[in-house]
Amino acid sequence: MTYSLSGLQASQQYDIEVYPEGLQTNQCAHGLLNLRTLCGTTGMPLLEDFDDLPTGVMPSCWTRSVNFDDTAMLPRVIEIGYGNNALTLSCGGNNTAGHYGMVISPTISTDVTEWDVRFIHRASHNNVYVTLGVCDSISPEHEYYGFTPISSFYSSNNSQWSNFHWRGSIPAGAAKLALRMDQSMQGGTTRMVYLDSLSVTTCGIETARVYHTDSTSTIVEWSTYGSPQVDVCVRR
Repeated sequence: MTYSLSGLQASQQYDIEVYPEGLQTNQCAHGLLNLRTLCGTTGMPLLEDFDDLPTGVMPSCWTRSVNFDDTAMLPRVIEIGYGNNALTLSCGGNNTAGHYGMVISPTISTDVTEWDVRFIHRASHNNVYVTLGVCDSISPEHEYYGFTPISSFYSSNNSQWSNFHWRGSIPAGAAKLALRMDQSMQGGTTRMVYLDSLSVTTCGIETARVYHTDSTSTIVEWSTYGSPQVDVCVRR
């Protein structure tokens, strides 16, 4: 016999018991079945500050792809002080040519083709090179999850976090955000980058201003990037 359960939430842990009708007792229960549903599509916006998450592991529905064995350098959530967490990115600790490390977000969307990406970052050393890219939802790990670069930046060991902002069109079929480090770009030094306050949204409002106002009406003017749908909210 089988029974189909519907209406479950994505990426959630569930406990299931099977027992004869009318005999909900420990003696009659078959036992506790444990399952976790698969990750679904997050949708826009994707907002993640990595706080209130278990440390030492990847966030739920995030993926890491590496080709090194140094467990101390694996991408993971770490505590950075004062109760705040960040996501680390590294390409290993033994300076081996060809080594890489990559962190990949949950599936965001395959329908939205214009993204606005923002996060803050800092690094263990100066001039750490990181590639920003996107992945599809079908390529296997040995094909780097279909990684396509869209931008890059340098991160440094500053006392203050640096801001990163990219917006533009993404390739057709892209569904996930990814950040990658390659050992060949690091000058033979073991390095790590810390990422926080990440957001991925649809490209939207660039500027807005009050264009004209009289006693009973006003005109608001704005410029947009991409073709977003716009809601106007009025409060007093």
